[in-house]
Amino acid sequence: MSNNSKLTLIVDGNWLFMSRMAVLLNKITNIDDLCSEIELLMIKSMKIVLRNFSDIDNIVFVSDGGSWRKNIDISELEEPLKKLGICEVVGYKETRVHSDEIDWDYVFDKFNKFQQLLEDNDITTCHEHYVEGDDWAWYWSTTLNEQGTNVIIWTKDNDLKQLINTDSNGCFTVWWNKDNGLFKKLTNESEMNWFFNNEYSENERIMNNIIKKSSKVTDINPREIVIEKIFMGDLGDNVLPIAMRHAKNPDSTKKFRISKKDINYDIDINDYEAVKNYFINLMNNKSYVNRIINDDINIILKHFDFNKKMVWLDKSQYPDEILNEMKKHNLIGISNNISVVESLLQSKANDVEDILENI
Repeated sequence: MSNNSKLTLIVDGNWLFMSRMAVLLNKITNIDDLCSEIELLMIKSMKIVLRNFSDIDNIVFVSDGGSWRKNIDISELEEPLKKLGICEVVGYKETRVHSDEIDWDYVFDKFNKFQQLLEDNDITTCHEHYVEGDDWAWYWSTTLNEQGTNVIIWTKDNDLKQLINTDSNGCFTVWWNKDNGLFKKLTNESEMNWFFNNEYSENERIMNNIIKKSSKVTDINPREIVIEKIFMGDLGDNVLPIAMRHAKNPDSTKKFRISKKDINYDIDINDYEAVKNYFINLMNNKSYVNRIINDDINIILKHFDFNKKMVWLDKSQYPDEILNEMKKHNLIGISNNISVVESLLQSKANDVEDILENI
C-alpha cells in the first residue's frame, strides 16, 4: 500500500462547476470574468476540503462526456411506458434543461480547459465521450478500493451513494459534502479485525479522522439505493417506475408507485426467476390485484432489466466498449497539489485586470 494513495478524493466535476456557477451567476455578468471566477472558486473549494481532511493525498477529477445510456434502444418498451402516464417517454436525462441565456458551448469549453490545466499539473482527470461522471466515480472507487486505497466521493449526487463500501480490511468508499455530511456503509465488522490487522487499523484511523470533521454521519445500506431506484424509478433522470397501480377509487386518475414496504430488499436482482416470482406475487397481492398498469409479466421483466441498466453502477451493466474506454485511464501519479493551478489561474486573472486598466 506504500506506493498507493491512502485516501483519494474523487471530485464530481460537473456538480462542483455548476454549484459554483450558481453562486456567481447573478454577481458577474461578463462571461469571461464569470468563468475565471468559477475556476478560482472551484480550486479554493477543493483546498478547503484538503485542509479539512488532511489524509487526502490524491485527487481524481471526473466529469460528464455524454451518456452511453441514451443510445439504448427502448422501442419495445415505448408504448408500455407511455401507459404509465407520468411524463412523456423521452431519453435518459433529457428532462434536464439549461438556460438559453448562457452560451453553454463557450462555458463548457472553458470547463474542459480547466480540466486540462489540472491534468497538465499532475491531477488525474477523466472525460470521454458517452461516459458519465457517475461511471467514472464507479470505476475509480472500485479500482482504488481493490488496490487498498480509501476514497471520498465529493458530490451532492445521491445516485453515487450506491458506491459506498467497506471491505474486510476496512478499506472504504464514503460519500460526503459539507451540507449533508458523511454517508458511510452500515457494517458489522468485528473489533477483532481492528486489533489484529495493521491495515484495518490504519483505515479505521483515516475513517475516524473523516468522521471527526463531518457535521453529520449517516450509516446506510448502499444496496437498498439500487433496489429502490430500479423498482421506483428516478423521475429526475426520466427513469420510470415499474408496475405502477391505479388508485382504489375507479373514478380517480391517480397512479402510485410500488410502496417501499412492498419492496423485497433481499432479492437477487440478477436472478431472473426470483424477480419474476416477486412480480407475480405482487400482482396477486390484495393491494395490487387488478390495479397494476402494464400487467404483462414479460413487459415488466424487460422494464426491470432496462431500469437496472439505467441506474445500477456495476461492471455487469456496462457495454464492453465503455469499460475499455475507462480502462485506458490510469492515475497520472499521487498528487493533491493544486496550489500551482491556483497560482496560474490567479496570475491569468491579474493579467486580464491589468489589460483592462490600460484600455
